[in-house]
Amino acid sequence: MNIWVLLKWFLPLAGFLFLLAISSCENGFKDDATFVHSTGFLNLHDSVKYVGMNTCKQCHSNIHETFQHTGMGQSFDKASKQKSVAHFQNHKPVYDSRFDYYYYPFWAGEVLMLKEFRLLGKDTIHKRTQRIDYIIGSGQHTNSHLYSVNGFVFQAPITWYAQEGKWDLPPGFEEGAKTRFSRIISLECMSCHNAFPEFVSGSENKFNKVLQGIDCERCHGPGSLHVQEKMAGKIVDTSRYTDYTIVNPRKLPVELQMEICQRCHLQGNSVLKPGKSFFDFRPGMKLSEVFDVFMPKYEGDNNSFIMASHVERLKMSKCYQAGANSFNCISCHNPHVSVKVTGSKIFNQTCTPCHNLPGQKECSENMDARKSVSDDCVKCHMPASGPIDIPHVTTHDHYIRKPVASNRIIQAKEFAGLICLTDSNPESITRAQAYLNYYEKFEAKSIYLDSANFHLKKSTQNVRVLQSQIHLAYLKQDFAAIRNLESQLAQSDSARSDAWTCYRMGEAFQQKGTADAIVSARKWYIFAVRQLPYNPEFRNKLGASYLSGKLYPQAELWFKNILRDLPDFVPALNNLGYLYMLLNKSDLAHKLLQKAIMLDPDYELAIINLISWNLRFGTKQEARKMALQLISKFPGNPEYQKLYKSCF
Repeated sequence: MNIWVLLKWFLPLAGFLFLLAISSCENGFKDDATFVHSTGFLNLHDSVKYVGMNTCKQCHSNIHETFQHTGMGQSFDKASKQKSVAHFQNHKPVYDSRFDYYYYPFWAGEVLMLKEFRLLGKDTIHKRTQRIDYIIGSGQHTNSHLYSVNGFVFQAPITWYAQEGKWDLPPGFEEGAKTRFSRIISLECMSCHNAFPEFVSGSENKFNKVLQGIDCERCHGPGSLHVQEKMAGKIVDTSRYTDYTIVNPRKLPVELQMEICQRCHLQGNSVLKPGKSFFDFRPGMKLSEVFDVFMPKYEGDNNSFIMASHVERLKMSKCYQAGANSFNCISCHNPHVSVKVTGSKIFNQTCTPCHNLPGQKECSENMDARKSVSDDCVKCHMPASGPIDIPHVTTHDHYIRKPVASNRIIQAKEFAGLICLTDSNPESITRAQAYLNYYEKFEAKSIYLDSANFHLKKSTQNVRVLQSQIHLAYLKQDFAAIRNLESQLAQSDSARSDAWTCYRMGEAFQQKGTADAIVSARKWYIFAVRQLPYNPEFRNKLGASYLSGKLYPQAELWFKNILRDLPDFVPALNNLGYLYMLLNKSDLAHKLLQKAIMLDPDYELAIINLISWNLRFGTKQEARKMALQLISKFPGNPEYQKLYKSCF
């Protein structure tokens, strides 16, 4: 080859590599001047910061305009009449038959409110009203509702199901989960419905700021380097070259393109890697670098799926398997354009390149059947049905296959284990943690604990194994086994860095109940609070340990500390009320206990304490009345029968 031809290609390449190295040095990579990710994209470096969608739209206003109408763009916002797709006129209250509560959403001017109440005959015997601050969900399927107290975000017990046009309990609440107003919205949940919220370290659900829906940088990565380059006049002709300052998913290998989508469209049982958070994934990475996702596998059942299982189901399809180098999510979906305006013609055009080849019959179905669905490939090969995790919703199953006659569907299914969808060969300890999480979060069956124990025994002893052994014993309520592991935990600084492990050790000693055990419990609660200082449960247990040890000033300090953040945290209201009874501050005690019961009329400890208050400061008649309420609510409890007799 002519030397000048070689130079023609080599010199621009050398110049580009030189500029790339200089750019890396100039743009914050001083600690790692040689950083170039395997994909070539520079904004995967952790020194590159997020700039927000308002910055992006200054140059990409046309894309921003259409993106705002997509499901991602509409995934989260402040509660307003413009955001809500729900109907509020002439609807009946939603009734939770398991716990005997009614829920009724309504607008008070421009403020969305939710009223919870309980009836006895025609009389209202309980009422609580909660302001709703955020609506989560695009409204294509649902609107669920969140509220915030000093930055702590919780889910309210009401959801609008758009397809059926009805109000009902949210997913999970209808199965008897007595969460009411206490279900936290953690970073795992928020990070799939929001851009990059300002999360408060040391908490589980406290945010300084939450944004409006998913934004550009969730798929393109942080943009500060890209903006810096453009502001400096360094423009790349993207019709000819790749701009390596910002991820363009189409420039990634198909596998990594799918990783971006399955960050949120492959939901299940997530196990974080050690030292990682849900903030750490960036487009261009593998999901398994940050966390692994497990799903239950059932033999004989390929028809059940959960709502956010699009990627898992797609990968089961021959279309994906045969065209893995070309066929993926963005073959059908333009992330910048709503599916509502895309139209079936666009989706069907994805099928025809492979299914309309010369000499090949386009569709084997008879023409009458094709006409009945307007010749729409999707309606037959990706039928809409209900996911198993969300009621009143239908969505297209992304397992693309030939239609299966209903009489051919195998109904019997047998649990085959938890399958990791992000790593073909996860570590035994990761499998163990997946089973523990599944038992705790989804389905409390002993088979999951047995499986966790099996994988723990196969694991090499390390910090994660010790933490998981304590977790397993805690779920089995084997507190003696936890206490036997104290010396190992005490010797490991890294093991003590996990707040929940320390909390479980504290609970194990608190359950023993002796004076020395309570002192030990307090030590471990302190470790837990140091790691998660905004966790109200940890702080409440620490305060209760001081209360048990008759260290009343310290106990009062911790209960007040909680109530400054969360004025309606019922366990702290009850404990502080009980403390004030001991200190003969009867009026303060009565006020706090009444508030606790007003917020949660079934909170047994507060009812018992208020009965004691009435026996001591009030009337026996009122104490008897409350004791009868306890007996009617919790029949068969002999302790409550004794309590009632003591009221005479």
